[in-house]
Amino acid sequence: MIDSGSSKSLHLEIDQQHVELRSLFETGKILNSSLDLPTILNNLLLTPMGRMMISRGLVLIVDDKKTFSIQVVKGLDKDLVGKAYSIEYHFDQPILLNELNIAQCKLKELFQSLEIEILLPIKTKDRLIGILALGKKITGNPYAKNELDFLNLLTNIASTAIENALIVQKLLTVNKKLDKKIQELNTLFDIGKELNSTLDKKKIVNLLIYAIMGEMFATRCYVFLDNTNALELFEYKGAEKSLQDVTSFADPEFLKILSTVKSAMKIDETVLTREIHALRDYNIKVVIPMRIQDQTKGVLLLGEKINKAIYDDDDIGFLSTLCNQAMISIENANLFDVTLEKQRMEEELNIAREIQQRLLPESFPESSHLHINGLNIPSREVGGDYFDCIKIDENKIALAIGDVSGKGAPASLLMSNLHAGLHSLLMTNTDINSLVSKLNDLIYANTNLDKFITFFYAEIDLENNTMVYCNAGHNPPYLLRTDGTCIELDEGGLLLGMMPNVKYATQSVELNSGDLVLMFTDGVTEAMNRMEQEFEEWRLLELLHQAQNENLEIQDTLNLIMDKVGEFTKGEAQSDDITLLGFKVIG
Repeated sequence: MIDSGSSKSLHLEIDQQHVELRSLFETGKILNSSLDLPTILNNLLLTPMGRMMISRGLVLIVDDKKTFSIQVVKGLDKDLVGKAYSIEYHFDQPILLNELNIAQCKLKELFQSLEIEILLPIKTKDRLIGILALGKKITGNPYAKNELDFLNLLTNIASTAIENALIVQKLLTVNKKLDKKIQELNTLFDIGKELNSTLDKKKIVNLLIYAIMGEMFATRCYVFLDNTNALELFEYKGAEKSLQDVTSFADPEFLKILSTVKSAMKIDETVLTREIHALRDYNIKVVIPMRIQDQTKGVLLLGEKINKAIYDDDDIGFLSTLCNQAMISIENANLFDVTLEKQRMEEELNIAREIQQRLLPESFPESSHLHINGLNIPSREVGGDYFDCIKIDENKIALAIGDVSGKGAPASLLMSNLHAGLHSLLMTNTDINSLVSKLNDLIYANTNLDKFITFFYAEIDLENNTMVYCNAGHNPPYLLRTDGTCIELDEGGLLLGMMPNVKYATQSVELNSGDLVLMFTDGVTEAMNRMEQEFEEWRLLELLHQAQNENLEIQDTLNLIMDKVGEFTKGEAQSDDITLLGFKVIG
C-alpha cells in the first residue's frame, strides 16, 4: 500500500515530466517551423538558458571540412561569432567539461576560458552536425540528471530542424552560386559581343577594364600587353591619385618576371620574388595572365575590392575566362593592324615598283650597226639592280649597269639616286673618267659606309665601231668575238661610294661584226639550286658560246640565259635581283 507522501511525490514527478514533454513538444514545433538556421540556433540556445537559468552558452556547427564554427552566442562576446576551430574529439552523449582532458579535446582551454560547463552533441543518425555548449547555472547548482536528459532530448529534436536548415542553406548557397554563374555567363556573353565588335585594341582593353571593375568592384586595374616580346603597361584605371606604382611597374626586371606568370594567383597566398614584391607593396590582390596558344601575351593586375571582400576561386575563374577571351580579341586586333600595315606597305611598294620600272628603259635605240636589249627581274617588289641605255647623239649610245648593295626599298632608293646622277651628268658632256668619279662622290655623300654600288659604264661610237668603258667594281662584262675569243671588260677602279675623290681609268675596245657583249649582275651567276650550288660564270660563258655558234639575236640570247637559270634553280626562290644588258654588232 502506497502512502500519501509517496503518492504525492509520484504525482509531482509525473506532472513535471508532462511539463517537460509539453515544453519539448512546443520547442520542437518552434524549431521545426523555421528553415532559417540562425533562428533555429537562437531558439535552441534560449530554451535551456531560460528554463534552467544558465548564464551563457553558444552553438557550433560543423562543415564538410570537419571544422566547427561558432554560429550564435549568448552572454558572451559577439565577436566570437564566425570563429572556426578544429575539434578532433567526437562524442555521442553530453559531456561535462571537467571530465575532458586536453588530449581528448584541444579546445578545452577555450571552453574553460568562456566558463563553459557542459557540451552536448547535436547529431543525426550517422554524424555529428554541431555542439551546444552551456555555461554554469546562475544558481550554481550542478546539472541534474533530468536536466541532462531534457538537454539530450532537446538536441535530438533540434538536430532534424538544424539539418533541414543546413540543407536549405546549402541549396540557397548553390542557387546563389548558380545565379552568380549565370550572371557571369551573361556578362561574358555580353562583353564577348562587345569585344568582338571592334578591332581597336585600346577600346578592347577599356571594355575589359570597365567590365572587370564593375563586376568585381575593384579599386584599381592595370593591363600589361606584349610589345615586341616584352610586356609593357598598356592601360590602367584607379591610380590617378598616386602614380608611383605605375612608375614602379615599368621596371624591366619586374616586367620580365611578370611575363613568366602562367596561372592566376592571389598575392596574399603566394610567395613572391623580390622583383614583383611591389605587387604586395601597392596592395595588388590578384594577378591574371592573359594567355593565347599557351603563351602569356598580357597580364591583368587588380587592387582590392571596394567592399574589402576577398577574391574567391569563382572570381578567379571568371577573370581568367574573361581575360583569355579579351586576349583573343586583342590578338585579332593585332593581326588586323599587321594586315593593314602589310597592305599599306604593299601599296607603297607597288607604287615604288612602278616608279622604278619607269626609270629603266622601255625601249632600246634602233641602229643598223647593233641590236641592244636588256631585262630586269627584282627578287622583291623593288630591287637594287640598275641598267640603262641612253642615246647621247646620232652616233653615240651610253650603256650602264649597276648593282646596289642590299635588297628591297633601301637599295631601290639608292638606285634611283644613281639614275638621277647619271642622267644629270650626261647633260654636261663630261668625259667618262670624270663622270664616274663624280657619281662616286655623289653616292659617297648620300650613303653610309656599308652602302655601295658596283657600276659599269660604256659609250659606243657607232661611226668608229669602238666602245670606251669604265668598270667600277662590277662583274666584268664579256666581249665574245666570232672566233671564240672572250675578253673580260674589267678596267676601271673602285666600286662607287667607298671613298671620295677616286680616280677611274677607261679603256677603248674595237667592235667587229658579230661581236657579242653581255653585261650582268651577280644575281645571274650566284643563282642557287637545291644543292646550294651556284650557276657560276662558266655556265654563263657556255651559253654565250652557244648563242654565238647559233648566231642568235641578242633578245634570244637573253631569253636562253634566263631559261637555263630557271631550269638550274627550279623549285628555289629567287634570292637576288637579276639584270642582263647586252648587244650584238651587226655590221
